[in-house]
Amino acid sequence: MVLLDAASPDDRARAAGALACSGRSTSGMVVQALVAALTFDPAPAVRVAAARSLGRIGGGRATAALVDAERFDLTAEVRVAASRALIAMPPPRPLPRRAIPLAASGPR
Repeated sequence: MVLLDAASPDDRARAAGALACSGRSTSGMVVQALVAALTFDPAPAVRVAAARSLGRIGGGRATAALVDAERFDLTAEVRVAASRALIAMPPPRPLPRRAIPLAASGPR
Protein backbone atom coordinates (compact mmCIF):
# COMPACT_ATOMS: atom_id res chain seq x y z
CA MET A 1 0.00 0.00 0.00
CA VAL A 2 1.48 3.33 -1.11
CA LEU A 3 0.27 5.10 2.02
CA LEU A 4 2.49 3.02 4.26
CA ASP A 5 5.31 1.98 1.93
CA ALA A 6 6.21 4.95 -0.30
CA ALA A 7 9.55 6.58 0.45
CA SER A 8 8.34 10.04 -0.52
CA PRO A 9 6.17 11.94 1.98
CA ASP A 10 4.46 13.64 -0.98
CA ASP A 11 3.42 10.25 -2.38
CA ARG A 12 2.16 9.12 1.03
CA ALA A 13 0.20 12.36 1.49
CA ARG A 14 -1.41 11.98 -1.95
CA ALA A 15 -2.31 8.37 -1.15
CA ALA A 16 -3.88 9.42 2.17
CA GLY A 17 -5.97 12.05 0.39
CA ALA A 18 -7.05 9.65 -2.33
CA LEU A 19 -8.22 6.96 0.08
CA ALA A 20 -11.14 9.05 1.31
CA CYS A 21 -12.37 9.34 -2.27
CA SER A 22 -12.02 5.65 -3.08
CA GLY A 23 -15.08 3.45 -3.34
CA ARG A 24 -13.80 1.40 -0.41
CA SER A 25 -13.15 4.33 1.91
CA THR A 26 -15.19 2.88 4.76
CA SER A 27 -13.48 -0.51 4.68
CA GLY A 28 -11.68 -1.47 7.85
CA MET A 29 -8.34 -1.74 6.07
CA VAL A 30 -8.57 1.81 4.68
CA VAL A 31 -9.49 3.31 8.05
CA GLN A 32 -6.76 1.26 9.76
CA ALA A 33 -4.13 2.48 7.27
CA LEU A 34 -5.22 6.10 7.70
CA VAL A 35 -5.18 5.80 11.50
CA ALA A 36 -1.67 4.32 11.30
CA ALA A 37 -0.53 7.19 9.05
CA LEU A 38 -2.07 9.79 11.37
CA THR A 39 -0.48 8.20 14.41
CA PHE A 40 2.95 7.11 13.22
CA ASP A 41 4.02 8.82 9.99
CA PRO A 42 7.00 11.13 10.62
CA ALA A 43 5.90 13.66 7.96
CA PRO A 44 3.36 16.26 9.14
CA ALA A 45 1.93 16.60 5.60
CA VAL A 46 1.02 12.91 5.62
CA ARG A 47 -0.61 13.19 9.04
CA VAL A 48 -2.58 16.25 7.89
CA ALA A 49 -3.81 14.39 4.79
CA ALA A 50 -4.72 11.35 6.89
CA ALA A 51 -6.66 13.55 9.33
CA ARG A 52 -8.63 15.14 6.50
CA SER A 53 -9.44 11.76 4.98
CA LEU A 54 -10.56 10.31 8.31
CA GLY A 55 -12.78 13.35 8.77
CA ARG A 56 -14.47 12.66 5.43
CA ILE A 57 -14.94 8.98 6.23
CA GLY A 58 -16.15 9.33 9.83
CA GLY A 59 -16.89 6.51 12.23
CA GLY A 60 -15.79 5.54 15.70
CA ARG A 61 -12.19 4.58 14.96
CA ALA A 62 -11.67 7.72 12.89
CA THR A 63 -13.12 9.89 15.66
CA ALA A 64 -10.90 8.33 18.33
CA ALA A 65 -7.76 8.77 16.23
CA LEU A 66 -8.64 12.37 15.40
CA VAL A 67 -9.30 13.23 19.05
CA ASP A 68 -5.92 11.76 19.99
CA ALA A 69 -4.17 13.71 17.22
CA GLU A 70 -5.95 16.90 18.22
CA ARG A 71 -4.77 16.52 21.80
CA PHE A 72 -1.32 14.94 21.48
CA ASP A 73 0.31 15.53 18.08
CA LEU A 74 3.44 17.63 18.44
CA THR A 75 2.80 19.59 15.24
CA ALA A 76 0.29 22.44 15.40
CA GLU A 77 -0.72 21.98 11.76
CA VAL A 78 -1.72 18.37 12.45
CA ARG A 79 -3.67 19.34 15.58
CA VAL A 80 -5.57 21.99 13.60
CA ALA A 81 -6.29 19.55 10.76
CA ALA A 82 -7.60 16.98 13.26
CA SER A 83 -9.81 19.59 14.91
CA ARG A 84 -11.23 20.74 11.58
CA ALA A 85 -11.78 17.14 10.51
CA LEU A 86 -13.78 16.46 13.68
CA ILE A 87 -15.93 19.53 13.07
CA ALA A 88 -16.57 18.59 9.43
CA MET A 89 -17.16 14.90 10.13
CA PRO A 90 -20.48 13.55 8.88
CA PRO A 91 -23.02 12.91 11.63
CA PRO A 92 -23.58 9.31 12.66
CA ARG A 93 -26.42 7.51 10.97
CA PRO A 94 -29.59 7.46 13.06
CA LEU A 95 -30.72 4.17 14.49
CA PRO A 96 -33.69 2.60 12.73
CA ARG A 97 -37.03 3.45 14.29
CA ARG A 98 -38.70 0.70 16.21
CA ALA A 99 -42.02 -0.50 14.90
CA ILE A 100 -43.55 -0.31 18.37
CA PRO A 101 -42.49 2.41 20.81
CA LEU A 102 -40.95 1.03 24.00
CA ALA A 103 -43.55 2.73 26.22
CA ALA A 104 -46.39 1.03 24.37
CA SER A 105 -44.83 -2.43 24.17
CA GLY A 106 -46.02 -3.74 27.56
CA PRO A 107 -49.52 -4.45 28.89
CA ARG A 108 -51.44 -1.56 30.37
